Amino acid sequence: MPNLKTYWDEIHALETSLPDFVWLMSLHNPAKGQRGGSISQVSASVAARMLHANSHRLASEEETEAHLAQQDSVRREAFRQRLHRQGIAIVPVGGGTKR
Repeated sequence: MPNLKTYWDEIHALETSLPDFVWLMSLHNPAKGQRGGSISQVSASVAARMLHANSHRLASEEETEAHLAQQDSVRREAFRQRLHRQGIAIVPVGGGTKR
């Protein structure tokens, strides 16, 4: 039986070393039916438990930026589709060339 005091001391030590919110990347674990590669933002207390369990790792800055860019693209497309359903068109103004 694992020592619960040691476990929670390790969790709290990890938690205090993290910022309030962190981005985590899930790890591949075929035994649990996980394929890995999912990114999510969680609180430090949740992150500490996931990192301690070795089910996730801290996401790199590049992974985080790519995820945020993809989410921004999804939001923009949803906004464009909402406007389209309402009969509103977005028309770019200007040719992009300066005189």
